Amino acid sequence: YQNSHLLFAVSLLIFAAFGGTPIVFYAHNYWKTKKHSQSVIYPAGKARMPGIIERGLATVSIIFTSWGFLFAPLFFLPHLIFTKSISTQEKFVQAFAGNVLSFFCGIIYYLTI
Repeated sequence: YQNSHLLFAVSLLIFAAFGGTPIVFYAHNYWKTKKHSQSVIYPAGKARMPGIIERGLATVSIIFTSWGFLFAPLFFLPHLIFTKSISTQEKFVQAFAGNVLSFFCGIIYYLTI
């Protein structure tokens, strides 16, 4: 409890990984209803795990490495390449929202230390 920077970094990591799921869901839902007039069903636990891992790894790389802002988008590539259940545009919307959230958490961390 004595290292306040580490506690703040872990808090941002938890927010980006787990709290990012509803944010990415609503961004995806907004895009889908605006484009196709269809609603999106909130993903089940297994379907949320790749996004949680991607956002977590991207946020860790941004916070704990000096090159994190450059390498963070690479964590979203496997999901973009290997996911077949949704369209390419929807995958890019999810990856973009996850990247923005990870970058936001990284910027907040660097502005406060």
